Amino acid sequence: MSEALYSGSYYSERHQRTLPAARAVTAFVRERLPMPVNSVLDLGCGVGTWLSVWREAGARVHGFDGDWVPAEHLQIPADALVRCNLAEGITFAQRVDLAMSLECAEHLPEAAAAGFVDTLCNAADFVLFAAAIPGQTGEGHINEQWPAWWARLFAARGFQCLDWIRPAFWDDGRLDWWYRQNLMLYVRNQRMAELRPPPPRQDGMPPALVHPGCLAMYLGSGAGTAPAAPRRRWFRGIRRLLGS
Repeated sequence: MSEALYSGSYYSERHQRTLPAARAVTAFVRERLPMPVNSVLDLGCGVGTWLSVWREAGARVHGFDGDWVPAEHLQIPADALVRCNLAEGITFAQRVDLAMSLECAEHLPEAAAAGFVDTLCNAADFVLFAAAIPGQTGEGHINEQWPAWWARLFAARGFQCLDWIRPAFWDDGRLDWWYRQNLMLYVRNQRMAELRPPPPRQDGMPPALVHPGCLAMYLGSGAGTAPAAPRRRWFRGIRRLLGS
């Protein structure tokens, strides 16, 4: 990313909307990890909403993002933000308890993905990660991939994907849908036995899932393109499901 994608008002409104999600997920992750989280790194931190919540919990925070992030909207100290080009790779000499990157990696070229994951894996044994799936769309999205694509990059670096967050928050309106869709916890293989698994979902209700094949058909990228009328009905149904 090399230019501003969002206005200052976007960051202000997004901060207020994201705070409940950040607080809920932060509490969930703290309960799962085997140690206190005293330091956190965030690649693509924006104004630092998620880092501000970790800071409230007592962690030292380190954020990385571009020059376009407006200083007047920062939610973390200015000296906690390193302004950089995330596509060019990051050198971070310290180790932290938790590394994270949420809805950022899709903005970077595919060629930068391996180096981006390297930075996260070199920084911590536990990584909170979310990236846009195919068809999600958004400003500046140039590398939308399914979670398994990213999981293979992490696996090559000795990390296992734990899909614990999505089942726990799938129907939780405090989180924007893209967090509920994409959030994963990656753990270095040697640390897996130390984790505290979440309790199973208790309501017995199946989550509303859409198979990639179905999504591809309705996006027109499958074997055929769906007629316009069924597509409209499908998207109306999705909007009703999401309450929008």
